Amino acid sequence: MKKIIIAISLVLSLGEVATAQTSVADGDWIDGPTWGGTSPGYAGLTNPIVDSYVISNNTLTFSTVNGCSLSVYDTLIVYGSVFFDVGSNNAAIHVGANNVLIIFGDLEMGKNNAGANVETGGVLVVKGSITASGNNGEFTGGGNIYTDGTTAGMANNGTGTVETVADLSGDGLTTIEEFVAGGGTTPLPVKLLHFNAELADYEVNLSWATSIEINNDYFQLERSVNGNDFEAIAKISGAGDSNETIDYYFTDRNVSANVVYYRLKQVDFDGAFEYFNTVKVQMNQSSSVHVYPSLVKGASFQVVSEDLMEVHILNMKGAVIRSAKADYQSQLQVNVNDLQNGIYFVRTISGLGEVSTQRILIQR
Repeated sequence: MKKIIIAISLVLSLGEVATAQTSVADGDWIDGPTWGGTSPGYAGLTNPIVDSYVISNNTLTFSTVNGCSLSVYDTLIVYGSVFFDVGSNNAAIHVGANNVLIIFGDLEMGKNNAGANVETGGVLVVKGSITASGNNGEFTGGGNIYTDGTTAGMANNGTGTVETVADLSGDGLTTIEEFVAGGGTTPLPVKLLHFNAELADYEVNLSWATSIEINNDYFQLERSVNGNDFEAIAKISGAGDSNETIDYYFTDRNVSANVVYYRLKQVDFDGAFEYFNTVKVQMNQSSSVHVYPSLVKGASFQVVSEDLMEVHILNMKGAVIRSAKADYQSQLQVNVNDLQNGIYFVRTISGLGEVSTQRILIQR
C-alpha cells in the first residue's frame, strides 16, 4: 500500500497565489529538476509549494520575515526538522485534502498567530514536537495531526484530532505508521492523487487516480448511509507496482438513500490495507449554490448563493489553486482568463457551513 432571490452583484477577481517556488516533479528537495529550475535550498525559505512527491534529507529553515508558509498539495517527507523563525509571526502550514506531510524531527511554528491547517483527509505527522513560542497558535481543518512530542503553544481549533503516531493504524493509516516507525527507509507504497464522487442523475460516478503503486493488490469501494457503517460495493484490481499515473472509475447505480458516503480502501498482496478519505454525496441536490456556465468559453463564470462565504478552485489533483472570501455576498464573478483549458472543481462554502463542489470545463 504504498498513502458553494435578488442578487446583489459583486464582481471580484480571485487573488493569485503569492509568488512562490512550486515543485513540478517527484524528487529530492535540493535537486533543481524537482522545481523545474533551481531548488529553493534548505535555508531562508519563504513560501514553497509542494505539488509532487518530494523528499528533503535535511532540515528546512524559513526566513526571518513574517508570514512565511509551507503548502503541501501532494507528499513531502522531511528527514529532519522544519523551523520557522522563533521571532517571526503568522507562520503557516497547509496540508491539502488527501495529502501528506511527514517530519521526522520537530516542527517549530515561530511566534504569534502561527497556524497549521490540515484539510479533511490530509495527514500531518511530526515525530518530534510541534511548538509555537507566542500567542494564538492553532491547528485548523478537518485532517488529523499525529505527533510523539508536545504541542506547546498550539490549540486545536479544527474538527480533526491530535493523536500520537501509534494511532495512525487505528485510523486506517497502517502503512504510514509503519513507514514512520521504521525511520522512513522505504517509499510510501501508494500515492493517491484524488478521490472524487459526482452525482449524475440518480447514479454516482466515483473516480480516483494514483501516481505510485507498490505491492497494490486491489481497491475496495465502500458505501454508507450514516457515515459510520460501511459496506463493500466493488473491488477493483490494482496495478501491483507502478510509477505512472493510473486513473480508476466506478459507477454506483444502486443508490437508495438521500445522502450517501463513500470511502476507498487499498489492500496489499500481503493483506495490509489503508483507508483514504471519505466523500459525501447529496442525492436530492437542492443546493442553494449555482455555478454557471459549467462550460466556460469566456474569461469568467458566475457563482450565485444566498450567503456565499468562500470560493476555492481546485485542479484535477484536488489541490486548491485559488481562494477568495465573499463575506455573505450573493453573487461572485470569477475571472479565470489565465487558466489553461481543462477540468476544474469549484468548491463553495456558505455561511451555514454548506459545502458544495461542482465541476467546470474551461474550453476556449
